Amino acid sequence: MLALDKKLAKRIGEHFQIAVEAGKPIFAITSNYLKCRPCIMPDRPDKLLRREDWMQFIKKYRLSNSDVKKLRSTWLLGAPSFASENPRAMFAFKEIEELLLKRMRSNYNPGQGNILPWFALADNNNSPDNVFIVGNTSCGKTRWLADMLINVDKKGENWATNRPIVCFSMHPDDPSLAPARKLHKRRWLDIDMSKISAKIPLDAVEPGALVIFDDCLEMGRSDPRRLVLYDLLNELVVRGRHRRGKKGNARRGNEVAVITHYGSNRSLQITRMACKFWCLFPSCSRNQSVHMLRSRLHYTKKQTEALLDRCGDSRFALFRHHVPQMIISSNHIEIIK
Repeated sequence: MLALDKKLAKRIGEHFQIAVEAGKPIFAITSNYLKCRPCIMPDRPDKLLRREDWMQFIKKYRLSNSDVKKLRSTWLLGAPSFASENPRAMFAFKEIEELLLKRMRSNYNPGQGNILPWFALADNNNSPDNVFIVGNTSCGKTRWLADMLINVDKKGENWATNRPIVCFSMHPDDPSLAPARKLHKRRWLDIDMSKISAKIPLDAVEPGALVIFDDCLEMGRSDPRRLVLYDLLNELVVRGRHRRGKKGNARRGNEVAVITHYGSNRSLQITRMACKFWCLFPSCSRNQSVHMLRSRLHYTKKQTEALLDRCGDSRFALFRHHVPQMIISSNHIEIIK
């Protein structure tokens, strides 16, 4: 269940932060949430019902126009109860109410376009926050990663605070990551790609480091550096989380942030499976987003399209593939499984 108040979330059960909205945290509650009322009460609960929901209920319960109008006005006007002489309408009301309660717990849709995901601070390696960022050229992949690296809480901390950052980039002069380099300063290490000539052992990466692969995996197959980087990437996502540092966020182990143009690349199969987060850009690469999500979420094409449509005009759509599975865009948050 979603919540906007940390004290309320703590009182209900286990929780963790998943996003920020204009500097205010948003939490996901993972226990005891079915025993209490939803934490986020919308002004218009009827807006949580979609067109396809109404069509389903009308067809299932053979509702008349007057029944539909009366049902809609119940939540629109805030009526305390619903009464009808039509038994089918009463059954429909009960089912719709259960659906509304479920969506109140799993949906947050302010529609203001200022939601930014948050990777929880952790001091263990139980659940690494590996990020897989996929999109076309100039869709904002690197800029989105920079926002994640510079967005901090009231203490001035985020998931990259107090840990080494290693960056493999074909364009080290790209201004997109300049704010992140400035914030993390001496802990940021840019690798000179021209000097990579042999296999890079896992031990060469400092324990607890965050490793960024920025558009460096699309090199030609004849380039020997390509296999070197893929070997290192696979080692990091498979064994890296056990290589823990000694202080702060470094104790969570090695994590990776991979930026690529082609997310379905067969060479990235291990990385896709190891990444908790996929950040897609459906407004720029719609077909690729649909193709990748259908294989991961086991949704039909129509369901996947509807899921992306609910992001509205958000540039990004972040999918969390660990339980609870959810989608976060700049306009909304939705727990999907």
